[in-house]
Amino acid sequence: MVKYLLKVKAELENIESFRMPQSWQLTVQQSAGDERKGPIFVSTDEEHEISGSRGTANFVLKWPGTKNQSYMNIVQDKAVKHCIS
Repeated sequence: MVKYLLKVKAELENIESFRMPQSWQLTVQQSAGDERKGPIFVSTDEEHEISGSRGTANFVLKWPGTKNQSYMNIVQDKAVKHCIS
């Protein structure tokens, strides 16, 4: 499984708290082609079943002409302390 880390840098002067959004608006592209879909919305509040699996995902898409589904989950990884650029 591939994980992408979103790095956020902000000046938080006079900011009491900061939270990452629970919903993301993205444009996705088929890895084996040029077809794009978007904007799509991925939310931690939604779970969809993955066909042929017992698992679920926050976003599931079946591209035309393919037999497998593409899916993604939003994961909040509290173990990440810093990022190497």
